[in-house]
Amino acid sequence: MDLVRRENETLHVGEDWRRAYTIVDDVSLNNASAICKVRTKQGKVLCEAETSVNGQTIYVTIPKDSTLSIDKAYNKAQYDVFLILEERTYKLIMGEITIIHDVSMH
Repeated sequence: MDLVRRENETLHVGEDWRRAYTIVDDVSLNNASAICKVRTKQGKVLCEAETSVNGQTIYVTIPKDSTLSIDKAYNKAQYDVFLILEERTYKLIMGEITIIHDVSMH
């Protein structure tokens, strides 16, 4: 788990944003947890995802109600996903996230 995957994403305000990341390394994720936050480039947290770990897969969800609280001034942000395993923290995924506020378009 040495490499950070870089992946840009799009978040539509008013819709759930869901992702699943499967760890294929030979490591047990028993008792592991995860954190995912969306931040401005200045570091202000815009929202935090709900996360769970089941088997070798990390599930990340930003509920639609949380997306509605994102200030319309932001249309670009950054996100990252961290895995917390035993006493270590691993950054797994990071990237830019485009925020689409036009709820009526979807």
